[in-house]
Amino acid sequence: MSPEFLDPITYPRYLSKDAALLSQQSSRLLEDTLDSPAPNAVYVTRVGEPMTFSVRIRDRNVEDVVEIKVRGVYGMPAGASEGRVVLNATERTQSSSRGGVCFTNVSSPELNPPMNYERRFKWTPNLDDLNVMHKVCFYAESSSANSTRPQSPDASARSSSEDRCVILKVVAPQPTFVAPGDGEEFRPAGHTFIARVGCVTEIKVRVKDMSVENAGGYSSSDPYTMILRAEEEGSRVCSAGGCQALVGGLPAGATLTAVSVTGNVSDYVLRWIPTRGQEMHESYRVCMTAEDANMYGQGTLCYLIKVRKCQYCLQPGQTMRSVAQDFGLDFLELYLANPSLTRPDHLPPYTVLTTGALYDVREGDYLELLEEKFLLSRDALLSANPDIRSEDNYTLAVSSQLCVIATTCRVRCKHGNDCSLISK
Repeated sequence: MSPEFLDPITYPRYLSKDAALLSQQSSRLLEDTLDSPAPNAVYVTRVGEPMTFSVRIRDRNVEDVVEIKVRGVYGMPAGASEGRVVLNATERTQSSSRGGVCFTNVSSPELNPPMNYERRFKWTPNLDDLNVMHKVCFYAESSSANSTRPQSPDASARSSSEDRCVILKVVAPQPTFVAPGDGEEFRPAGHTFIARVGCVTEIKVRVKDMSVENAGGYSSSDPYTMILRAEEEGSRVCSAGGCQALVGGLPAGATLTAVSVTGNVSDYVLRWIPTRGQEMHESYRVCMTAEDANMYGQGTLCYLIKVRKCQYCLQPGQTMRSVAQDFGLDFLELYLANPSLTRPDHLPPYTVLTTGALYDVREGDYLELLEEKFLLSRDALLSANPDIRSEDNYTLAVSSQLCVIATTCRVRCKHGNDCSLISK
């Protein structure tokens, strides 16, 4: 009888129907097929992670010698000369010695259980094998070790009836951005987050490697571990005069920090407390790239962060009066801009204060006209609108928003609309 391949699908086949031996034989035969590939099994691994399995053969002619070989038409994956491919010699093991059960018949060896043969395969792929599939086929040949028992003239009885082929698949990282936690909503690329000067803005980001999970097949390999970094390419802030890249991929003062990296799930948080001078009409565009430690398999996620003009978060130790002084306002002017605050002298830290009114720039507006229209000094107007820059010739983009600081308590009117700023 020809040698038979062992695998978890075709075995266990019980040698006895005796209930007393059933559980013992089941345990033994399951161990015989452990880590042995089924027909056309797909083995999945990643770069740098060894892929191992054992090809096992059962020969019912206990005195035969079996050799497990590789079919030349497909050959072996690359790397043998570098030691990345290891194929051990065929080893003979008696099935009955496994699982702590012994069926050896000394007086009649021909009644002994079939002999098992195994050959251990190990391959460690590198970057050249990324996204490559290899097919390796094994077959078995037997010969008689007993000179008194001639070898069968039937060649088919001396060779396995079929090849045992295995597909080796090396997957690239598949970074996928997902919801940052249970019950939390995933914010897709292009989502706009609102930030305010002085307030903490935290954006949670979770990236998961889906390469092994999506590949199918059998894998003992751990997925790739994703690293998230700020990406300078694509990160920018724009004004009427054009756009500028964000150095390091983040606004000044912002950080991107790993919170938890477990298996194929990496959690990060982008933290930023905008300061005065960072409020803009246009949103900051912040891009983050997820990749393996070897910097391949990249995925990028870009968010928008809009720092509101005319809004400020009260800092610990500050009062409404001290904020008014810092912004060059009269206390009453700041109070009138925040009519919902019933106790302005007892505000908790990080209370959001409105420091002025938003004005939509119209066709024909220019800086001198707005200074006169709102009775503002140029310094006050530029301080509240840092995106109006001298290097852009103080260009005002139509439909952009300006923060206009109230000057209610610093205006003198003679005749109705004939008003002027007392001091600029």
